[in-house]
Amino acid sequence: MSSPYIYEKVVEMIPINHIKHSERFNVNYERNLEDLISSIKERGLIYPIIVRPKGDYFEIVAGNRRFEACKRLGWKYIPCIVEELDDKDALLVNIIENLQREDIDPITEAELFKEYVDKYGRGSVSELAKSIGKSVAYVSQRLSLLKLPEPIKEMLRNNEIKPSVGRELLRLKDKSKLEDAGKKVVGKTVREAQSLITLANAYNNYNDDREMILKVYKKALLVLK
Repeated sequence: MSSPYIYEKVVEMIPINHIKHSERFNVNYERNLEDLISSIKERGLIYPIIVRPKGDYFEIVAGNRRFEACKRLGWKYIPCIVEELDDKDALLVNIIENLQREDIDPITEAELFKEYVDKYGRGSVSELAKSIGKSVAYVSQRLSLLKLPEPIKEMLRNNEIKPSVGRELLRLKDKSKLEDAGKKVVGKTVREAQSLITLANAYNNYNDDREMILKVYKKALLVLK
C-alpha cells in the first residue's frame, strides 16, 4: 500500500525581534495566556506560527498568542512557516487556525467572522462558510450572537450558556430585560430557554389578558419542571 502524499512546509527559525503582530486582525493576547505560557515552558512549541513577509519584517498571520507566550518566556528565535499571502488569504488562514483551537468560544468565533464580513461585505458570508467548512447558517447564527449585551457575551465566552440558548435570548421582545433573562437561562437547555422567553414575551404581548398569560405560563411549566 503506497504512502499518502504529504505536503511538508519548511519551518524556519526567525528572530522574534524581526516579527510583528498584525494590526489587521483582532487578537485577545491575554485570554488564557498564562496557561499557554506554562504549556510551552513545559512541552515546547508544538506548532510553528505562520508569518508573511512585510518589507523588512515578518507579520504574524496565525499564532499571535503563541508568539506572545514565547516572547514573554524570553525566546530569541521562534519556529515559523513563511507564506506569501494577500490580506484576504491571510485573514482566512488566521480564522481557520483559530477555529482549530480547543478553547475557542462562540463569541471569539463570531468576532473573527465579523472581521471578515466587515472587510469583504455581507456577500462574503457564503464564501467564508465554504472556506472554513461550515454552513452559511452556522456563520450567520454566530454573527447574530454579537447583538447580545456584553454580560451575556461573557457568559457565552465562559460556557455558562450555550450558543443555541444565546440565540433564543435574541427572541426576547423587551431588550431592556436581556441581562436579567441571561442570568435565568444559565445552565438551561434550549427547550427550557425557549419556554422562558415565550413566557416573558407573553407578558409583554398580552399585558392584562390574564387568561392568555396563564395558558402560556402553564405550557412553560410543563417544560421547566
